[in-house]
Amino acid sequence: MHKAMHLNATKPEFWERVRTDAAYKPYVDEALRLYAEYKAEPILADSFAKFNLFNVTGDRAEFQRPYFRKRKRLNVCALLSMIFPENREYMESLEEIIWAICDEYTWSLPAHIAWAEDERTDIDLFASETGYALSEIVTVLADRINPRVYKRVCEGIQRRIIDSFEIRIYDWEKVNSNWAAVCAGSVSVVYMYMAPERFAAVKPRLQATIELFIDGFSDDGICYEGGSYWIYGFGFFVAYAQHLYDYTDGKENYFVREKVRRIADFEKITNLGGLRVNFSDSGGDCLLTSPTIYGVLQKHYPDMYIPQPETYEILDGCARWCRCFDAFLYLPEQKEAAPAAYEHYSPQAGWFMKRTNDYGFAAKAGTNDEPHNHNDIGSFIFAVGGEQILCDLGAGEYVKGYFAKATRYDYLSTCSRGHSVPIIDGAYQSSGAEFKGTMTYENGIVTVDMSDAYAVDVKAVRAFEFGEKGILLKDEFDGATRVTERFITTIVPEVKADGVWIKNVRLTAGTPWSVQVRKETYKAQSLVERTVYMIDYEAEQTRSFALKIELV
Repeated sequence: MHKAMHLNATKPEFWERVRTDAAYKPYVDEALRLYAEYKAEPILADSFAKFNLFNVTGDRAEFQRPYFRKRKRLNVCALLSMIFPENREYMESLEEIIWAICDEYTWSLPAHIAWAEDERTDIDLFASETGYALSEIVTVLADRINPRVYKRVCEGIQRRIIDSFEIRIYDWEKVNSNWAAVCAGSVSVVYMYMAPERFAAVKPRLQATIELFIDGFSDDGICYEGGSYWIYGFGFFVAYAQHLYDYTDGKENYFVREKVRRIADFEKITNLGGLRVNFSDSGGDCLLTSPTIYGVLQKHYPDMYIPQPETYEILDGCARWCRCFDAFLYLPEQKEAAPAAYEHYSPQAGWFMKRTNDYGFAAKAGTNDEPHNHNDIGSFIFAVGGEQILCDLGAGEYVKGYFAKATRYDYLSTCSRGHSVPIIDGAYQSSGAEFKGTMTYENGIVTVDMSDAYAVDVKAVRAFEFGEKGILLKDEFDGATRVTERFITTIVPEVKADGVWIKNVRLTAGTPWSVQVRKETYKAQSLVERTVYMIDYEAEQTRSFALKIELV
């Protein structure tokens, strides 16, 4: 039994339980369904034209779609080989997909490659994930997989991960974002499995990167990158930390740290009732989560909040091996749903979340220079029944220009024009650390000073007051000539004599504010084109604005 491996990974009696226990049935059925789908398809070799497309047009999707499909196929075949060891077909299919992945020119994505170096052995997010997946899969199945396939994986990992890491310094070693956890955590797992005799020499370097990752959260555990990146980055941290715990027989234990415990509560404190806060580059409404994270955390924190099973996703779009494999090894025990009434204020991050029996609310301040930043000081979410009524658009389509400094804020989802914040004298918010907001929470009122978020010389302060059925928003301005108060929704609003209606929520503002609705489309990270409705209240020479947002 390998020291880094969970005891259940090679136990026949555990996989027998997986085959028969109803708790695992949805995931086993999904793997079988996908296997039948993949079996009917050829395994395609990489296309140079698709590989080069990012450099030519900035498009990422054409290359990434088959890239991730191969890895999803890898995950499904590996899982079924473990669940049904008597069925040789699954193992043969696994060997074929492993061979094809070893054939790839590089395991890195074109969008991530450091072209000045040898891209064939570049370690990005997905090269490190691929190394992690292959090292764990062939170790668990070492006594059954073809020796030539095993040997080829070992050679590929040696060249693409271990040797590459030891002769190069990577940019991700100096960041405090999800890259730090995914890359350093995955490379650490590769060493634990494939080169334990060399791990001690590189461990301080890798752990320094992990420390940067932990430092990237606020002291109370807020993930500035957004909910999707909490699942991603912290999910890989949790997987790495558990491997290290097992590898060192519990001597190295990140889970005893109080800050790690607070980070673990991020989804609980950002739950708005059927959805989660999706500030920054979060996908959609952050409806789905990873049971893997909670299954591991529950081992260390028995009182851990556990989401309901209907929110679980194990075979995600980017085919993260640890997310699906560890979901079987550490499937969390269920608890009752979290109570409705909850609020959390983070002074350091400038985030506030509130959940009642009738609605959920979140607002943010912070700076316009955060990881995966949007220009969104003073922006907020108002949610009812698991749906965002006034929304945050989350992440836009990941294309080359989306991450380029010069064009980042040309996109609706990142620019303040696509957020529920004022447009002051024709100016949107500006990007950079000096463009910021300050949040306070006193006497039940959340106040955001947005003045420094704009390049114009103006005083702009927003306050939120809370009622039983909704909120009252109040903005005060000093020095503004003309203001457009913009509110964002993806639900068709209706302008009526008594206000603007979005389903059963009514927005009412007094005179002299006139209102009109503008419509625009944008492409989300999911590549789905969405229609956005901008509810604009406009007035000249005004010093204040009040908007009542209430369930009727």
